[in-house]
Amino acid sequence: MACLSCAQQGVQMPSPWRNPQVVTSVTSGLLLLVGFIGGYVGIPLPLQTFLYLVAVVTGGYYFGREALENLVQEREIGIELLMATATIIAGLMITNALRLRRVSL
Repeated sequence: MACLSCAQQGVQMPSPWRNPQVVTSVTSGLLLLVGFIGGYVGIPLPLQTFLYLVAVVTGGYYFGREALENLVQEREIGIELLMATATIIAGLMITNALRLRRVSL
């Protein structure tokens, strides 16, 4: 996956593992996988929740940073800000639903 202008000019693309966005995305995916499999293996719920939270923060760092830059510098609400807001709200809704479920049990 390379940009067309780089390929046309003969510029060598760097390795994807040197791109911090790729590294954080892969790290986030691995943390999600560990948390998911850990839920079936029997790791404690607080540790599982911590893994999920770290995965979301790690994977959303560059995404969220770009959203805030667009909002502050360009005074535009972009898709990045909308998706980050949706992610935060979904996390809060799931947390609230789990809390209510625990109370009713």
